[in-house]
Amino acid sequence: MSGNHLSDEAVAELARCLPVCPALVSLDLSANPGITVVGLRTLLSALGERNQGLCYLSLAGCSVRGPLDSTTWARVSADVRELRLCSRQLSRSDQRGVGESWRGPAGTSLCTVTQHHKLFCKSV
Repeated sequence: MSGNHLSDEAVAELARCLPVCPALVSLDLSANPGITVVGLRTLLSALGERNQGLCYLSLAGCSVRGPLDSTTWARVSADVRELRLCSRQLSRSDQRGVGESWRGPAGTSLCTVTQHHKLFCKSV
């Protein structure tokens, strides 16, 4: 679904299907600048209704920007094993916040790479 001019409204439609689509484990929504933190939170809400989260979520090139609160990071870390966020609006405090708020599955640790406006997170 990368580069399809999707918006937060399109993500809301997609999110409605997530609870009944447990086979979906990877979602690439990159290069859709119409997706903001509203779309991210909508996805997280839908993922919370499933028995399993996602192995991979890419929001690189979307318009997700902070401040991202600790609740959002906690929900991301609970439902997404690997996250890619690359946005010109992503601040250094958002990058630092993920390290403080990420709570991955039991027995895992967080591996992050940050450079400029890029953030890559993975529970390992």
